[in-house]
Amino acid sequence: MPRAFLRSQLSIWRRQQDWPFEPSGYYFLARAAQILCPDANEGLQQKAAAPMRRQLADGELRAAALLGNGTLAPVPPDAWVVDENFSQWFSACQITNFALFGSGIHPLAGVTHHWLFIQKAGLDANLARPEQSGRSTVAGREGFKRWLVDLMLASPNQKTISRDQQIAVGTGEHKLSARDAAGVRDRALSEVPEAVRKAWSKSGPTASSVSS
Repeated sequence: MPRAFLRSQLSIWRRQQDWPFEPSGYYFLARAAQILCPDANEGLQQKAAAPMRRQLADGELRAAALLGNGTLAPVPPDAWVVDENFSQWFSACQITNFALFGSGIHPLAGVTHHWLFIQKAGLDANLARPEQSGRSTVAGREGFKRWLVDLMLASPNQKTISRDQQIAVGTGEHKLSARDAAGVRDRALSEVPEAVRKAWSKSGPTASSVSS
């Protein structure tokens, strides 16, 4: 079977090298899904489908089709509610239903498929919401815990910085709340050997204050 034919049968989701140039202020639909679901890997299309459909139908995300004359035609949110529309458009990252845009817009030069793009502003606002920023909080907790465990194991007999200084690292460098940082510290203590845990749980002076 010719290579060109095989390539044409592969989903656009798997052919990132063929993704179209993005107009200013927009992400290609598949790239927007990639940004929303950075850990999806091979299952990107499947994992992104449900949340993106809801957000497109609610107007949280705004889509537009790039027409043959180079203009962007907005896709109304209620169009994404229709099962057939969503399944076809999302799968191909393209739209063909020109009647959706009104009688004044028609295919040009025989082009019948037009790429779909997502407005960057809506996507950026979506990512800024607490439920999305939760990903960075999880990463911050894990990073802070690893740092604490390494710190404790490096000085197993006596703590080198106070509890307040530890919490300050969690809130400053790892962007956690003080409550989160305290909880991570407790988990870190539970993961080190008992002798180390006892040394770092004491309320006495740190190694630095003893040496001074």
